[in-house]
Amino acid sequence: MSSIFFLVACSSDMYEGAALAPVGTKYTLNTTSTDSTTFYRVSNGNEAVEASALVETAADCNIASGVYSRRTETAEVETQQLLQIIAHTNLNHPLIPNEEDVFAEREAMVFQERVRTAANLYIEESIIDPANPTAVTTNTYSDEAQETSSSYFGVTADEYVVRFELGTLWNDFESVGPSAIELWTRNNPTVGDVWVSTNGNTIYIYAGVDVLTLGGVPKEVHKVEMYEVGGLQPEGSDVYNQCLSIGREQLQSTDPNQTQQDLEEVFLDGGCVGVFTHVKTGTQWWYQNLLVQEEGQTTDIEILDYGFEWYEADAMLGSCSRMTSMSYGDPLIPAQAFVEYTLTTRSYKTELEEWVQP
Repeated sequence: MSSIFFLVACSSDMYEGAALAPVGTKYTLNTTSTDSTTFYRVSNGNEAVEASALVETAADCNIASGVYSRRTETAEVETQQLLQIIAHTNLNHPLIPNEEDVFAEREAMVFQERVRTAANLYIEESIIDPANPTAVTTNTYSDEAQETSSSYFGVTADEYVVRFELGTLWNDFESVGPSAIELWTRNNPTVGDVWVSTNGNTIYIYAGVDVLTLGGVPKEVHKVEMYEVGGLQPEGSDVYNQCLSIGREQLQSTDPNQTQQDLEEVFLDGGCVGVFTHVKTGTQWWYQNLLVQEEGQTTDIEILDYGFEWYEADAMLGSCSRMTSMSYGDPLIPAQAFVEYTLTTRSYKTELEEWVQP
């Protein structure tokens, strides 16, 4: 998850340099999608369990660790993106490590993006109360308020084409984290080129030249096919191993007044912060390193909570309660790492509505 360079399984040795679309390029993309979101949790590396909440406190620990509710959300979404290249700017770091021209000047495109989104949402939630043997299901339908936003970002092309948040364009490359970079495509691809996503779950294969009409003019565009790496779990439980890591924090001292410490800690990979794409399949079409058409399916994941969990019985109260922590050091506590997340399967189609170049 944390690597910001990309493996190439096989490719041509030819590299013809960066290609930036000219300043003044304006285009509009319309996307329609159906998003289906389900809530899951994984504990101790076991199979994913569908759950939006646990019982947490009950008369005994088995009931307390049980599922209290399940939730699914289905959204029909329409998105319009208005994009314009407003400038080219110097970039002070390379994208290809150890390249001979590592200190050569490079440029990035600066984009202005305006986005308008409209959606309707259907929610189904089931409450599985241990005190009530009959599950209660609630269905909710709503039209969401239209949302608009405006932002700026940078795109540069070296061996690959990547998107940066605007503030990171001029940072030292070593200080740019993986979550700040979004892989778009491969620059100057040739038939036979294969590359992978940053998390290794999606394979991109260059499928050659196609023809699309841009602004009323037929143009040759690059076609890229996207495939899922085999062996991924459909419920997304791979995130337990891909996103969580267990470390230790130890403190030992000969000072008798110093508290000795030996803790296990759980960490979240930087590439798993926020909503991220777990895997992507389908087809893309690119012109001058700009996406002009796409159709496919993504699996997006958002980590809601993670850490260690265990259950403690209280004989005085006659109850058992779930406990959580980001670290623990008591060997008598049967703590287990856990992660809770949403998994959204998104089927979508993106089409070009308007294309203008100077």
